[in-house]
Amino acid sequence: MDCKLKFDLIGYEGPKTLHRIIGTTDLHIYDIIKDMYVIQELVLKRRHYSTATLDVEMCFSYGTFGYGHANQLENRQRPCHELVSHSLFPRFKPEAERADGNRDILICQPVGHPSFIGFTEKAEIGTTVKSLCAF
Repeated sequence: MDCKLKFDLIGYEGPKTLHRIIGTTDLHIYDIIKDMYVIQELVLKRRHYSTATLDVEMCFSYGTFGYGHANQLENRQRPCHELVSHSLFPRFKPEAERADGNRDILICQPVGHPSFIGFTEKAEIGTTVKSLCAF
């Protein structure tokens, strides 16, 4: 997988003629992700000759319909709290006893076993609250 955006300028003279590529250029998607917002001029070429210039303005938003941030992606411009503020995922301020300090991060709490299932042995997952949720 190339992870590239390809821009092609295609021309034709009429509805019955063949389409021809007049110019083409590539832009790597990681360059957009790292900068988050790109304004640049792309030069479209055909056979090493410049055929056109294309002014582009692009924006990348990771996870607009999800968490809004990925630790795997490098970001050069904005801090994490600003990136996640644009996500459509609702973020509610946790209750004071469930918050981890002043970071508004919800800490884990133990969830009991359902009474309608007769477990022979019960796991105690979530009983050590801080150790499971430390970042």
